[in-house]
Order: sequence, then C-alpha cells, then structure tokens
Amino acid sequence: MLSTKAKLVALIPVIVIGATIYLGWTHMTRMNENLLSQDATLTAPITQISSTVPGRIAEIHVSENDEVQKGDLLFSLEDESYRLLVAQAEADLKAAEALYAAQQRSIAAETANAQIAVQQIERARKSGTCRGNTGTPTAAAAQGLRYRPAGAGCPHSKARRRSIPRTGAAAVEGSRCADFHARRDTGGD
Repeated sequence: MLSTKAKLVALIPVIVIGATIYLGWTHMTRMNENLLSQDATLTAPITQISSTVPGRIAEIHVSENDEVQKGDLLFSLEDESYRLLVAQAEADLKAAEALYAAQQRSIAAETANAQIAVQQIERARKSGTCRGNTGTPTAAAAQGLRYRPAGAGCPHSKARRRSIPRTGAAAVEGSRCADFHARRDTGGD
C-alpha cells in the first residue's frame, strides 16, 4: 500500500482543489452582496435633464452619485439676462402707460375744443353773425354787422344743420365759419 508520504502527496491536490472551490464560492457570494469593483459597469436608465428656459449654469447643487428625489434643486441658471429682460419690459410698460395717458389728455382737450366750438357756433347764430342766421337787417345794423339772409352759402344753414351732427369735425368747421363771418362782418382780416 501506499506510504504515508505518498498519501500526503496525493492529498495535497485534493486539499488545493477543495480550498480553491471554497474560496471561489465565498468570493462569488461576497461579490453578489457587495457590488464594489475597480472595473465594473452598471446599466441604468439614462435621464435627460433640461430646464424650461435656456441659460448658463451658475451653480450645480448635487455631486456625482448623489441620490436625488423628485423636486430637488439640481442646478441654478445665471439670471442676469432675465433680470435685464424684466427691467426692459417694465420700462416698455411705463412708456406705453405714459403714451396712453398723453392720448387720454389729448382726447379730453379735443373734446373740450369741440364743445367750445359748438358754443361759439350757437353764440354766432344767436348774435346773427353766421350766414345761416334768421336775424333781420335791422338787428344786424343795430349790431354793426351786415345782414345775410338764411341759407346764403354758409355751410351751417338750416338745411345743412339737419344732416351734420355738431360734434367732432363739424363742430370745428362751424367754429371756423363763425370766426370767418365775425372777422368779415367787423372789418377784420
């Protein structure tokens, strides 16, 4: 039979093979539990991140391999260009409001001028200085004016007064007519 020495030599490969199997099994078990490695790759879904507005990144609030939750702030954008746009929009708004106020004042002034023109026309008609008057030659002579019979060419004669409203351009035209007749009747230019 085999000597003790031969038994030991035959036992060494069995021990080495057994130890290799044991160490391999423990290593594989440990690798499944702990996934750290120097040369490893992980597969995971890639998530694209973008902002709703373009801009340069000013600050990143997370670092590599940080766990993030929905709603966490990941990065901040530079806001100087947006602040300038807001300031420009506010300035444009103020300019538009000023223009609107100026137009409102202009409308109010034109309305007041139209009302004054209507009043001047009424006074001219009552005093008999408009060609569309119904005055008499005696009344005109008493006022130092020349008499003009009604409808003698004045655009504000009775027939025309019915068709032209006395507001806006017609009122201004009536004021010009009254001024013209007053100057002409008093000998002015």
